[in-house]
Amino acid sequence: MLEWSCYTEYGSPSGHSMLSIVLFEFLVRFLSKKYECVARFNYLWYFLVLLLELLVMFSRVYLGMHSLNQVLFGLMIGCYSMVLYYLYVEHWLYEICLRFL
Repeated sequence: MLEWSCYTEYGSPSGHSMLSIVLFEFLVRFLSKKYECVARFNYLWYFLVLLLELLVMFSRVYLGMHSLNQVLFGLMIGCYSMVLYYLYVEHWLYEICLRFL
């Protein structure tokens, strides 16, 4: 007989790690295209975002919410999502905007 029980462990992949990659990278990319002052120091912003993302990932492991492999899995999915966004969606949206403007 099957026994139904609630899964009480924390999830894999780490959603905080995954979303921090996607959110912070998207914000820097968007703001650097919109504002010239952000674009001038683009490498500095990406370095600060990288530090912030590493801090989020470290905090998830330090607080015991996730294991290291769950955090790294979230990192991989977040990076993969941003690569797909850069290659396909951003290019597609840019072409659509050029047609209508």
